[in-house]
Amino acid sequence: IVFGDWSSDVCSSDLEGEPDKPLLLLSHGFGSDVHSFDHIVPFLLPDFQVLRWDYRGHGDSDQPKGANHEATLPLYQMNVLAKDIYELLVALNLITRKLIFLYGHSMGGMVAQSFAIQFPNILTRLGLASTCPNNNTEAMIKMVNDYKAGKHQFNEESFKMNVLIGYTHKYLREHPEVIEESVRRKMKVGPQILLALMENFVMKYNVEDQLPSIHIPTIILHGKRDGTINYQNAEKIHSKIPNSLLITFPKMGHGINSEIPEEVVHHLRNFFLTDRKSTRLNSSHRIRS
Repeated sequence: IVFGDWSSDVCSSDLEGEPDKPLLLLSHGFGSDVHSFDHIVPFLLPDFQVLRWDYRGHGDSDQPKGANHEATLPLYQMNVLAKDIYELLVALNLITRKLIFLYGHSMGGMVAQSFAIQFPNILTRLGLASTCPNNNTEAMIKMVNDYKAGKHQFNEESFKMNVLIGYTHKYLREHPEVIEESVRRKMKVGPQILLALMENFVMKYNVEDQLPSIHIPTIILHGKRDGTINYQNAEKIHSKIPNSLLITFPKMGHGINSEIPEEVVHHLRNFFLTDRKSTRLNSSHRIRS
């Protein structure tokens, strides 16, 4: 798909499923790509037409860059990535579909929140997983500054550490290939874009005060043992979005889409496709996984 104001204007996307079914958009995380949803898509296709894409700078999409870090920074703000979703829907003639759901994981959940705020009349319902309304903790700010100063590097070692934090020990023992796959995806993005993304979602992204403006029904999924994005962020989002449901997985970390795909899809399907006019939201449920 060719569109918009990118340097080369190419966005890699994948539309699967029958067009008469509700449209579900899948928004991936930092340094990832469409394949981060490979585990859940087979369980989604019986009920949804699924659209996933590689964000600018990721996967097989183009990698617009400025001459330096400061020039690259504006290209990778969360609200800019949210506008890319809108442009993609327009380019694919999907913008007028009656039922459009958006599910975002991690950084993809940050973009999803921005999208729901920027374009309040497009989505039917919203799904947010393992994400946050802001990420400007002291530790994260220090991390960004250390990367900018060259004290840390984006390399295989740091990417591997990120994977080890994100998944349970049991899952990594049973699926050691996930380490190599995740490292490969991040290596493909490159350090200039990764740093721009990181600085943006740490220092320039904060939608907490705007969350009450999201009035569409919203489901929030989060692992209680998430070492990448703290579980308290899910509680914060839940407290701010007036029509929301929080699902907690007490034994899970950050990688819920890969580790418990059938459970994730079960909750998404029930929430997106069930008539909830008579159901009281702003509630939370703790799941055994």
